[in-house]
Amino acid sequence: MKNQLVLLRRFREDQRGSIAILFCLSLLAICFGAGVSIDYSRAGNARTVLQSALDAAVLMAGKEALATGKKATPASVKRSILANLKPEDHYLANNITVSQSGTDLVANATANIKLAFGSIIGKDTIPIGVRASVPLGSNRLEIALVLDSTGSMGRLGKMDALKKAAIDLVDFLSLSQKSGTEIAFGIVPFSTQVRVPITYSSADWIDFKSSEPNPRHNTNRADWDGCIMDRDKPNNTNTKKPTPGKSQEAQPAQKCSTPNLQTVLPITINAGIVKAKINSLVAEGNTNTTIGMAWGYNILTKGNPLSEGVSTSGNKPTQAIVFLTDGLNTADRFDQPSSMMDVDMAELCRTAKSGNIRVFTIRVIEGNDVLLQNCASNPEDFYKVNEAAGLLTAFKSIAEKLMTLRLSS
Repeated sequence: MKNQLVLLRRFREDQRGSIAILFCLSLLAICFGAGVSIDYSRAGNARTVLQSALDAAVLMAGKEALATGKKATPASVKRSILANLKPEDHYLANNITVSQSGTDLVANATANIKLAFGSIIGKDTIPIGVRASVPLGSNRLEIALVLDSTGSMGRLGKMDALKKAAIDLVDFLSLSQKSGTEIAFGIVPFSTQVRVPITYSSADWIDFKSSEPNPRHNTNRADWDGCIMDRDKPNNTNTKKPTPGKSQEAQPAQKCSTPNLQTVLPITINAGIVKAKINSLVAEGNTNTTIGMAWGYNILTKGNPLSEGVSTSGNKPTQAIVFLTDGLNTADRFDQPSSMMDVDMAELCRTAKSGNIRVFTIRVIEGNDVLLQNCASNPEDFYKVNEAAGLLTAFKSIAEKLMTLRLSS
């Protein structure tokens, strides 16, 4: 009996192997914690994937809603989501809800992510949810089409292709107004000058007293035919609005060097007027890109000249300039070489972009690639078109970007 008691006491007091037991228990806890971390990491990755797919789908649905005037549906959004998901992730798109008002499109997506380790504690899935929205009617888009109307545009079918492509752009974007969205356009035909209606002859932002060394530039209010030349330096490359009484800031009146240069069209939501102006363009004269860009900026910004169509609401509209030319700079008021004209143009491009105006540039067959690419807001916003027929593709791409720009601004 005594020996048995000794054996029991020894067994009770023996701690050999306890570390191994504790290690096994700790290892189980560590493995379980790591498994739960993996589960939650998978859920986080799934949420990221679903959010990205939903963002793209809602943006596409918003574009379609604006183009057709019809409301988006959960089924249409789901189709777009599936197109952006890998097949093994299609289960994430099983529960989609969509709501669309006159001003917003909102979509929600929820899914349950299966857990590999959570079932140990009785939790088989974890829910995730994402949301995406785009504005449909709260923003206004204003576009200045700055279009080279020089003589070289009359060759190789460029002017005819320009008219068709520009009108297609107007038609595509004007469909957005079915949902109450305002899409406004302005047109700036340019050569070495721009032209405004002669009804502005009494405007205080026009100067008829400019002393030009070449008398052919001089004109007066009675004989003026509407043409405007570059402003006095340095105002030819800045966007300072003319101050009444300060001739150095004014827009200098000039006799038109070509009789058929069409007048600038201020911003308007009347697509019919815009298309008529595009159809009226005539190709003649030489190239001065600086004055074209300056007036593209003028008609998009408040204050004289010709800003009467620009939105005056508290919310700044989304704005863009689409600038097209087919040649190198050849002539301006100052008889500068092309290289100096390019410097002036580059300065105006920087000014426009700093004012949150998206700049698209199109070079048709000929022109200064480097100047126009640097003028564009992004490298992909520069279009190098090597034949007239390519203008349709370029303008279609710009129209799609403009729609996306409005939805994402």
